Amino acid sequence: MTFELDDFLQASLDAAKDEYGEKFEDPRLVDTADFFGEAGGVVSIRLTGSSSPTHWAVGTPSILRIYDQSIAPASSDAYTYHMGVLVQEYPNLLSFSVKPPVEKEFDAFICHASEDKQGFVEPLASELTGMGFRIWYDDFVLKVGDSLRMSIDEGLARSRYGIVVFSDSFFGKSWPERELSGLVAKETSIGIKLILPIWHGIDKEVVLQHSPTLADKVALKTADLRIEEIAKRLAVVIRAEEAAS
Repeated sequence: MTFELDDFLQASLDAAKDEYGEKFEDPRLVDTADFFGEAGGVVSIRLTGSSSPTHWAVGTPSILRIYDQSIAPASSDAYTYHMGVLVQEYPNLLSFSVKPPVEKEFDAFICHASEDKQGFVEPLASELTGMGFRIWYDDFVLKVGDSLRMSIDEGLARSRYGIVVFSDSFFGKSWPERELSGLVAKETSIGIKLILPIWHGIDKEVVLQHSPTLADKVALKTADLRIEEIAKRLAVVIRAEEAAS
C-alpha cells in the first residue's frame, strides 16, 4: 500500500486551510501508518507566521483530519487520538463476530518481558482472544541473553503481526541498539507494517535513551489507554489488514 507523498502533503495543507480558514505551510511526514487497509500517515504542519509546527494532519488521502498540537503534543498522541475518532465514526470495524480466514496460524504474537506478563500481557491477550483473534504469547517471554531479532523472526513466521511491549523491564534486558533498530529496519525493507509497539509505563524519553529509531515510531501507551482501549486499537489495525487481503 502506497500513496503519493507530494499529493498527501498538499492535501494536508488544503484540509487545514478548509477547517481553519487560515494558511498553513511546511508540511513534513513524521510517520506512516495503515488505516483500515489504506496507507496514510502523520504530517506536522505550521500555521503561517508561527516559528514551529502547530497542528497535525492525520489519516489517509480519503480520510484526513487536522488536530491542534495543544491536544496532541506528539505524533504518537495524534495517531492515538485519530484512531479513537475513527473507531467512533466506523463502529462496524469493531464487529468481530465473523472473522475471515487468515493464511498464517496466528493473527499476532506478543513479545514481552516476563515481568510484564501477569499484570499486562495476559489481560491484553485475553481481551484480543475474546474478540476472536488468535494470539500467541507464551513462547515470547524474553530473558537476558535471548536474541530479540530471532524471537521476532520466529513470531512473524507464524503470525501476521508482532505486538512488542516496551517497558523498563523490557529495556532492562540490555538489548544491543542494532537489535532494537532492526525491528524498524525489517519493516522498512519490505514496506509493510509488522510491528505494533506498546509503551508500557514508559514515555518517549525512556525509549530515546535506548533507541532513537524506535522512539520515532507511533506507539500505543498504557499511560493514556486502558487495556480494553489498547485492544480495540490493535484490533482495528489487524482487522483492516484482513479486509485489504
